[in-house]
Amino acid sequence: MECSHPVLHVPVRGTAGARSLRTFRLADGTRVGVAFTAGADLHRVLGPDHAAVEMTLPALHDLLAPLGVTEVRLDPVLVARPALQGQAAS
Repeated sequence: MECSHPVLHVPVRGTAGARSLRTFRLADGTRVGVAFTAGADLHRVLGPDHAAVEMTLPALHDLLAPLGVTEVRLDPVLVARPALQGQAAS
């Protein structure tokens, strides 16, 4: 049976024996899932050594739902840590 949903590259953390999905936060603090349509894009944004798994968008939503995460951002171009409070932008 052929799957009608494209396979996405989803960032994870952990070891080969135990991996967990990474979630990120928007500027307002909302937690979101992240997925990429190409592995190269994931590694360009998060780094060449970042671990990932492949899954469909419905599967990702199913895994994020128990965490209360309802939004997934596809192909984000910037994933950054928030600036420290009081730190000037350069």
